[in-house]
Amino acid sequence: MQWVIFPMLNPDGYEYSRQKDNLWRKNRNLNVNLCRANQTDPESYIVPCKDDCIGVDLNRNYDAKWGTHEINRDPCGHIFQGSEKFSEIETRRQKDEMSLLKDVKAYVSYHSYGEMILYPFSMSKSVPAKNKMQLHFAATSIMNAIQNRTGNKYEVKRGGPSDYDIVGISSDYYKLRGVQYCYTIELPPSSEEPGSLSEKFQPHRSRIKKVCQENFAGIIALYEKTRPEKNDCTEECVHPAGCSFFKNSIICDRNKYRKGWWNGSKYLSLNLIIPIFIFEDIENKEENLE
Repeated sequence: MQWVIFPMLNPDGYEYSRQKDNLWRKNRNLNVNLCRANQTDPESYIVPCKDDCIGVDLNRNYDAKWGTHEINRDPCGHIFQGSEKFSEIETRRQKDEMSLLKDVKAYVSYHSYGEMILYPFSMSKSVPAKNKMQLHFAATSIMNAIQNRTGNKYEVKRGGPSDYDIVGISSDYYKLRGVQYCYTIELPPSSEEPGSLSEKFQPHRSRIKKVCQENFAGIIALYEKTRPEKNDCTEECVHPAGCSFFKNSIICDRNKYRKGWWNGSKYLSLNLIIPIFIFEDIENKEENLE
């Protein structure tokens, strides 16, 4: 399996955060140095204004319900979506590079802060992904690996870190493009931990090693769940092809034999539902997307 790493998708914005404003999150695209001339017309970006109106939030610039939230339309806001989807060279280049890859198994985007493992969809919390249980199952494996490594417990949840829908983000876009396992991981600290926003978005350097160790353990756990020769049902069902997920369980479909625990023998399961995690109640009644 090939690993592809984008170590820094927003280099000019990152440098600006080091030199000028440590809470800066957008890039430094000067082409959007415009304010709204008319507060009632989101399309009226015609008056040059202050430095805050430079840049685009790259994680609002992807084609995943882009442009559907007014909160993202203000170029002077810190989550400005851009003039159009993929308006920025950074997001276009990543999209182009990803399109050259074949059979991508997983996509992970690291952010700060909150200690959360988030899976699609953030753009519509009422519409889950079709493989939501596999996403949840693998996310819980990431959580457990992190906790086993450092004792830190991340929260696993579907959707974004906020109560409202978040559109235009990368993990939703790549899920829509067919990548089966997509996650946004919010790094420490947790939202409840005391401290200023600056301290939370840029934790002290003494924490860096621990954060790296636990998240490397997490990414290895994800690899174990997604590598081609691995099937999550193999350990439970004799015929993995007959295995499916339902709510918080693995089902060996059609009365398939389950593996016994003595001498590798097999027995016919009367109770076909094998509990995995009772971590959160995931409803199945909504329409599903890829």
